Amino acid sequence: PPHAYLGITAVSAGVTGPAASVAVAFAPEALQLEGEGFAAGDRGYWVANASECNETEAAAALPSTAVGQARYGGAWTVAEPGVARFTPLEAAQGLALCFQFGGK
Repeated sequence: PPHAYLGITAVSAGVTGPAASVAVAFAPEALQLEGEGFAAGDRGYWVANASECNETEAAAALPSTAVGQARYGGAWTVAEPGVARFTPLEAAQGLALCFQFGGK
């Protein structure tokens, strides 16, 4: 049967936004992410297609795809929760965010 446990809170982590953003090539960007569970040490990178994200590789280390996407700002580690800081090196549209929560 179900039990009630007092003082326990379940937290679900996830990035929910922004749905769209604009960055300027060669200008440092600070993108405020929306969602739950952000912490210093989270990692991310931009790719041209979401199918390029690979959770298995990301769990061990940032995937080689991230290195190849330096033109989109490369791989970055969140220093302050919920803020992605990166510097894109060229114009691009329709990029997808690959994100790895630090403790996951």
